[in-house]
Formats: sequence, structure tokens, C-alpha cells
Amino acid sequence: MPDKNLHCIKAIYSGLVQGVGFRQTVLQIAQYFDLHGRVKNLQNGTVELTAEGDKEKVDSFLKMIENTFGNNITDLQVNIIPSLGYVDYKIEY
Repeated sequence: MPDKNLHCIKAIYSGLVQGVGFRQTVLQIAQYFDLHGRVKNLQNGTVELTAEGDKEKVDSFLKMIENTFGNNITDLQVNIIPSLGYVDYKIEY
């Protein structure tokens, strides 16, 4: 039976988000909230992340990223997506 409280998002961050420790910080924040997913740099200079877990934790995760890198972020696009079944959180290269 699927977890009714499982929430999965895909987010694209634009701005000065590469070369500033963004992915490593996202990994640490995701682990703090016990979320699963991936974070990676895209060739166009943006960063893409997925996160799945409890909706409140996912929302808090996004808020903490904003609080940490708010001066670097110029745009954020967040979409709710189907669960991808991740069992941990990793940086993809």
C-alpha cells in the first residue's frame, strides 16, 4: 500500500548555484530531514533536485535551502512528481 503522506518534488534552482557548495549543502539538509532523492548540476548553470518524503519535511527542506542560499537564487521552479522510489539522498555527477 503506497504511503499517503509521501510527497515528491522536482525543483530547478537558477542563479549563482554552481561552485558555491550548493549540492553538498542540499545533501546535508536532505539528510537532516531524512529525505530521499538526488541533486545535480545541469549544463545550463542551474541545479536540479528531487526530494521525496513527508510533505512537511519536504516543505521545510525547501525553506532551509532558501534561507541558506536566498541571495544566490534568482528563480525556483518546483513541480510535484510521482515517487521515484529513492532509498537515500545523493549528489549526481
